Amino acid sequence: MDWKKYEEEVFDALSAHYINDTIIKNHKIKGRYSNRSRQIDIYIEQKINGSNYITIVDSKNYNKKIDVKTVESFISMIDDVGADYGIMISELGFTKSAFNRAFNNPKGIELDIYNFDEITNLLQGEGAVPYSGSNGALILAPFSWIVDATRRPGALCFLYRRGMTLEDAISSREFAYINFWLTTDEPKTIEELYVQQSEYIANSATIESNELIASENAVGFESKIRITKAKEYSTLEMAGYIDFEGFIFFCILHTDKKYKRRNLRKLHLLLRNTLPVWIRETEQSEEAGSESESLPEA
Repeated sequence: MDWKKYEEEVFDALSAHYINDTIIKNHKIKGRYSNRSRQIDIYIEQKINGSNYITIVDSKNYNKKIDVKTVESFISMIDDVGADYGIMISELGFTKSAFNRAFNNPKGIELDIYNFDEITNLLQGEGAVPYSGSNGALILAPFSWIVDATRRPGALCFLYRRGMTLEDAISSREFAYINFWLTTDEPKTIEELYVQQSEYIANSATIESNELIASENAVGFESKIRITKAKEYSTLEMAGYIDFEGFIFFCILHTDKKYKRRNLRKLHLLLRNTLPVWIRETEQSEEAGSESESLPEA
């Protein structure tokens, strides 16, 4: 494929996904360490709950697989321009060492790498409809994460990084799960559910900090996020809530403390895009569960 056509196709695919965000081709940013202008193939800026998050994209049209040296160079650029997230796309893929390097960043820099065919599929959105009785929610997994709709006790579905199993994700201390709370019973509000869950944690751990912050939902439902740090927990526990007027959707996300910012962004995006679904009850839909499918962005 001609390199100009390749770059246009990558830009068009990303533009369709980041429809509500700022996306610019061939953008320049002054490096905070190099003190020189850095050329960015595609620059994406998202405004989420009053904060700006920057993603930079490097689209390579080489005639061979991308090697570890090229990946390390891009990691250095992500750090230099102060981006929150990097995406590297290659038409011919990556060597094994390049793939390993991309997902092992001691500084906590978040980088995802994709073949061109992969990115066009992933940008359609990894979605699911977790449900319980007549209540459901249309969700989109955060970019680079998947929805695991396998039925397990205690959760309607799990979310974690692509390429992992649930067991891998739990071991890496970076995963989330979704449940509903019916407001026909106490607690009836997000604030009351926040208090109940906080008290439950306090029964077995020493809470060092606990806050409830505002979030936003695309169609205006009340949404908030709890961030809890407990002395005995190896992870931060974040909980995203949406009051769907009849049930409260909540997503519990566990994360290593050093990845707080990136996973808070993911949780804000999940809440922004989640929509309520009311299901006509039948004998089949009385049980809780979820259905997973590819969905366009909400």
